Amino acid sequence: MKKQNIILFLFLLVGLSILNYPFLSQWVNRRSESQAVESYEKQTDVLEEEKKRAIKQEAEAYNKELLEKQTGVSDGFSVKNKRDDRYERILNTSGDGIMGVLRIPKIQVHLPIYHGTSAKVLEEGVGHLYGSSFPTGGEGTHSVFSSHRGLPSKTLFTDLDQLKEGDLFFLDILGEEMAYRVEEILTVEPEETEALEIIPGKDYVTLVTCTPYGINSHRLLVRGERIPWEEKEEKPKEKITHGIWQWMKILFAVSAVVILATGILLIVIPFMKKRRGGD
Repeated sequence: MKKQNIILFLFLLVGLSILNYPFLSQWVNRRSESQAVESYEKQTDVLEEEKKRAIKQEAEAYNKELLEKQTGVSDGFSVKNKRDDRYERILNTSGDGIMGVLRIPKIQVHLPIYHGTSAKVLEEGVGHLYGSSFPTGGEGTHSVFSSHRGLPSKTLFTDLDQLKEGDLFFLDILGEEMAYRVEEILTVEPEETEALEIIPGKDYVTLVTCTPYGINSHRLLVRGERIPWEEKEEKPKEKITHGIWQWMKILFAVSAVVILATGILLIVIPFMKKRRGGD
């Protein structure tokens, strides 16, 4: 292979690698998220039922205090996390800050839920908003979860705007699965947090992210209300979204074919020319 052909091939390889970096980075991050979820599920599976009840009761006591105080919450993307040892201990079964798992089948979200909404947490998964109820379910609770959208290497809540009223999402807390049906979708100013307040008699979970995409001047609130659900019931199938990451997958496949074909041509063409010259 001639020197100029080698250089051309290397330039092509580097260029296609740069184009495919977001997809490869996302794949690595999704693998990391899956490992965090699997680790949490394994740890909760081996917990004794008596231990699980004690942990849940501690969280429920915390929620009862929130309901009585009704101090409200702040915007999940601007609040500065306070050091609260009691808060960080509750539902933190493994000491890694994970309190549960969020699953949204329609947009293929399956993420760990962490305590607080620090910058680090919001880049790794879903953050539980300090001051909102712990996700134990029950009347008079309102859990609020935040995450980013539009990160170059992670999907997170990028497709949250695809949810519609009636769609389902699920929480896995201490091995118990709870189902929530989307019943209201709002777009509000960051300081407008009234929709995140606890409502006596209601069991709510609200998912929060920035909107519009790329501008992030407002907040998208997707509120779900708990519905009866048995784990043996058929779960909604995950739908394949056709956003930017689907196109990235196509680009990755095409790039692989281009690199392979180019490499073969750069080897075969000089060989054929040499062979013809010999004839």
